[in-house]
Amino acid sequence: MEFIIRFMVNLFDLGIFWYYFHCFKQMKKVPKGLFAAYLVTMAAIWAAVSGLENPYLNLITLLSILLLTTFFFVSKMWIRIVNIVIFVGTGILFEPIGLLLLQAANYTSEEDGAYKYYFVVALCSFIRGNVLYLLSKLISKRGVRLSKIPKEIITVLVMVFVFAVLNCCFIIILSLESGNLKSFIMCISILVSIVLTYYFMLYMMERFNYLMRKQYEDEMYREEMFYKEIYYNEVEKRNECVQNLRHDLKNKLLELYHLAKKGDSKALVEQMGGLC
Repeated sequence: MEFIIRFMVNLFDLGIFWYYFHCFKQMKKVPKGLFAAYLVTMAAIWAAVSGLENPYLNLITLLSILLLTTFFFVSKMWIRIVNIVIFVGTGILFEPIGLLLLQAANYTSEEDGAYKYYFVVALCSFIRGNVLYLLSKLISKRGVRLSKIPKEIITVLVMVFVFAVLNCCFIIILSLESGNLKSFIMCISILVSIVLTYYFMLYMMERFNYLMRKQYEDEMYREEMFYKEIYYNEVEKRNECVQNLRHDLKNKLLELYHLAKKGDSKALVEQMGGLC
């Protein structure tokens, strides 16, 4: 059972790392089934190594798997290393949160309750995944562009984020004071709901930004088609006018030709004067 939990958490982490790297770099042409099998295999290997309870071997395995994953993308080596450091660094930043939650759950050893430990591990992985998702959306060109968002909306987002962090801190303090497993699980659920609320709010803003951009592009396209239609109608009228002039000129030239052939110089002069 513990292997399955580690496997699922590791697979989630590798999926987040793939998404994070894919937001900045183009992926090579690799069959989706082959890449999915690679992620599953690497997650299983990582879970097996984690079961050995050797932190140094676990870290080396993680770095090796992440480095191999970056080779599925078109990128320079220093960019691969920087993104690996960012991914691993975010995990290290959330270690104190995990320790705090374990303390709130009165966790002393694995015999005391392995489910508490893996629950906190899954929660920290979930929070880190959301942070990296938001980071990739804010920084990458494929996501939300802060320069295109009005300052009022950015201010609201910052305020919501600050209050969300404060609420999370209050909930953690409550879980520390309660010392009850039921209260602890309820506090964890509230934390997850707060993170998901902010996540869905940003996603909604991103979709709204996308729809507004598509609407603007559609309006510009329709306006362009409208002016093109006017232009082509004018060109068609001009071509028709030129055809009529050519037809009239041809008839006049034929008339002048017949007058010249008859030798009627008087009528010829009159017709040429009329043309002039």
